[in-house]
Amino acid sequence: MKNEKMNRILYIILMIQPYVDLLTSLMTRFVNTSITLGILIRGVMVLLGIIYVIFFSKSKYKKKSCLYLFLLFSFLICYFLAKPSILFNTKYLITEITYVFKFFYVIVMLICLFNFFDQYKPNMRRIFKIIQVNLFSYCFLIVLANITGTAFGTYQYGGVGNTGWFYSGNEIGTITSLLFPFLYLFVNKTDSYKVLAYIIPVVLGIEIIGTKTSMLGLLISTAIFIVYYSIRFKNGKKKQFFMTIIILFAILISAPNLPVIQNVKNTIVRFEDRQKKEIDKDYSRDVVTNVLFSDRDYYRKKVDALYRKSDVTSKFFGLGFVNREEINDSNIEKLIEMDFYDIFYHYGILGFTIYMIPFIYISIISFKYLLERKFKINIKQLILGYCFCISLFVSFIVGHVLGAPAVSLYLALFAVLLIYYLKNGQYKINIKENKITILALHLGIGGVENYISNLCEMLEENYEIDLVSTYKMDDKPAFHFSNKVNIKYLIDDYPHKKEFYDSLKSKNIIRTIKYGFKLFKILVLKYVKNIRCIENIDSQYIITTRTFHNNLVSSNKNRDIICIATEHNYHNNDNKYIKRLCYSCRNIDYLVLVSRELKEFYEPRMNNTKCIYIPNVIRNIPKYSKKNKISNKLISIGRLSKEKGFDDLIDIVNTLKQKNKKVKLDIYGDGPLKNELSMKIKLLSLEDNIELKGFVSHDEIIKRIKRYDLYLMTSHTESFGIVLIEAMSNSIPCIAFDSASGARELLDNGNGILVANRDKEKFANEIDLLLNSLQAINKITSNAYKSVQNYNINSVKLEWLKLLKKASNDIEDY
Repeated sequence: MKNEKMNRILYIILMIQPYVDLLTSLMTRFVNTSITLGILIRGVMVLLGIIYVIFFSKSKYKKKSCLYLFLLFSFLICYFLAKPSILFNTKYLITEITYVFKFFYVIVMLICLFNFFDQYKPNMRRIFKIIQVNLFSYCFLIVLANITGTAFGTYQYGGVGNTGWFYSGNEIGTITSLLFPFLYLFVNKTDSYKVLAYIIPVVLGIEIIGTKTSMLGLLISTAIFIVYYSIRFKNGKKKQFFMTIIILFAILISAPNLPVIQNVKNTIVRFEDRQKKEIDKDYSRDVVTNVLFSDRDYYRKKVDALYRKSDVTSKFFGLGFVNREEINDSNIEKLIEMDFYDIFYHYGILGFTIYMIPFIYISIISFKYLLERKFKINIKQLILGYCFCISLFVSFIVGHVLGAPAVSLYLALFAVLLIYYLKNGQYKINIKENKITILALHLGIGGVENYISNLCEMLEENYEIDLVSTYKMDDKPAFHFSNKVNIKYLIDDYPHKKEFYDSLKSKNIIRTIKYGFKLFKILVLKYVKNIRCIENIDSQYIITTRTFHNNLVSSNKNRDIICIATEHNYHNNDNKYIKRLCYSCRNIDYLVLVSRELKEFYEPRMNNTKCIYIPNVIRNIPKYSKKNKISNKLISIGRLSKEKGFDDLIDIVNTLKQKNKKVKLDIYGDGPLKNELSMKIKLLSLEDNIELKGFVSHDEIIKRIKRYDLYLMTSHTESFGIVLIEAMSNSIPCIAFDSASGARELLDNGNGILVANRDKEKFANEIDLLLNSLQAINKITSNAYKSVQNYNINSVKLEWLKLLKKASNDIEDY
């Protein structure tokens, strides 16, 4: 619990960064104060970070961290003691402390994050999502400011481009260019070009800024991923390659009209004008150097001259940042804006050496892990490695990284994530072997829920099972679960859709608002609570039962967990449903289909997901019971909904009644068509022949089913039809339309009757023939009883155990 609270604090700190930068910008522009929100929040972060590392950290890095902090603080004390004129001048002292805070913020955050990640093990997937959301936030605010015409210019004196409502163009340009590569995680795990609709607007937001850093960041990262996907082109990354090409094309095609191009042109014009005049010899005579560095190289030469003529103390402890009597040169007050040079000249040889120790350590450790992996890396490692290296490169060329806390926090985060991902492939949670988490929408009445009950019974002897249900429909599940299954409900309620729609129809405003709010609240919680649950699952396996869960698991599960999706619905050649299911399985290891027909259908449509056929089961197969008499009683079970075809069944009984007035059909189940079906029964005067029995528990139905002569199924679609094998196992002959694939798979070779083309008259005739032939009934039931042995729970259990063992053996740590 403590870990979760501490991690939540970290997530919040990371999530608020764009808004801290926004409010800091507005305070800087409109409020006359030197202490902004950014300084306060980041100052508190530094203080708490140091306190945490020294007094509360339980990380294996604590000793090294404390030793380094002692070394760092010792240097800073010597730094100020070496400049006595600063200590006795309040203005000088405040300036120097400000720069210490700016430049050493990244070091403290780096040390703090190393300890924090080691001790509290935050969820890496959530951090990656936060980084992506932050990028969207920056770009959205920039675009919104442009739409409203309230954006601030990137450059104070000349130049084009704007930062939206943010303050520093260089900082925002650097942040967005560093976060941009994380969008390729969207590209990497999708085969849909729709993802470009998210990425292209982000590109636009970054291009608006107009800095060279932001533009080069877009181009370099996109070029790297073109190379990455070209290498993996034959490994199923063809669409990702083409999507990356489209992104590059979008960047290039917009280039001629971008602010950065105009800014480069202006720089060249100023350079040419300067060459015509008599200028300071320290200004560069090379146009490329001038365009690349602007005037940074000029200021570097000025500070370098001051450093060279300084005394030994200043060479070791730095020149400082203020123009005091012993310096007597205003050039010291202007930052070079090339971070490594600024650190070297202003903090001296000792300061620079101490400052570089963490970055050298990270580089050595990273190279070590790369060697161990033989330089084979996955996309997250590539992104983190690129972002870490490009951050240091940008800090060397144009600055605004190490000396800008808004930017350097991300550098510290990249460094820590890089080490852990290179070491572990990703940060590993402690996965419990022989544990399974099954995700369900609810545990009420339904075929999927019956399937889950059977699945738990098959696996509970060999595995620890957590059953997570999103909604709690009733006080207890509709189907049996033993005490070995740990049931957890995410929401102690359900959406109340029926109540909401009923209140809408009755125009009851108060009830509509009440149930509308409850519906909205529960639907939001449905996503939030499931995502949190999936992120924290520590089971070796996750088994999903709906596309809703497939999607969330694909995006949020720990990579080391094996995920097995199960599909129970027939697709009806509905292209939208088929595509939705295939997309939901993008990061699913196995898809278990309950019929051979579904396996053959989906197998060629899946990319990396392996399709497996494992049928439904029945718990108990009673002894075969030969029928001695015919009572003219028929049964059908199912939800009273359109796809079950009960309206056709009523027509069939109406036809049958002309030949057999004693016939009696009982329909078990409830649903939205109950009133409509009741009215049809009355309209056809079939009250004595058809009775809607309503909802009856599964156990009670199994007790009653032997009373009937025939089981009738008129479903339009049925992926398997568990109720058919339950009827067959209880020596009840089954008649069904062949429109349902489940019926087609189960009823063959004389173990039941299939009626083609949904011919209702033919269906009625088949019923009449059986009701007049005890011999025909017993022949079918004998064949059915033999075939149903294939669905015995012990037989199917072996198939599941075989799959779980195979999945465990096949998993690769790439």
